Amino acid sequence: MADFAHTRRWWPACLVDEIMPPGRERPEDWLSPDAAGVTTIRWSVAGTITPGETVSFMWWEERGSVTITVMPDGSWNLEDPRDGGTVDMFTGEAVPLAPAARVDEANWFAEASDYETMSDSMDSFAR
Repeated sequence: MADFAHTRRWWPACLVDEIMPPGRERPEDWLSPDAAGVTTIRWSVAGTITPGETVSFMWWEERGSVTITVMPDGSWNLEDPRDGGTVDMFTGEAVPLAPAARVDEANWFAEASDYETMSDSMDSFAR
């Protein structure tokens, strides 16, 4: 299996929901068969994975955050560049502060305490 950035966390797709258990460093960390060769994942629902079955996984990793001021008319203004915790998507290493955050290249926006506000562009999020 490929090497993944140490910051990336994985979940079986069947567990991806509003509330999830902690992610794991590698997809195979979820797959621990019992003595009978059956893998059971329990969360809010039970899922059974049998030998030879194909299982989809999804990943997420922290890419940093920015402070945006949203105006009543739906316009917005970037207040801060990416934070120092932003990691390079290819190396997984933290990068220095960027001179200007590439908000136009990001693909996920949400208010930090309410992920139900999620949008795939800053303009649609501000609206």
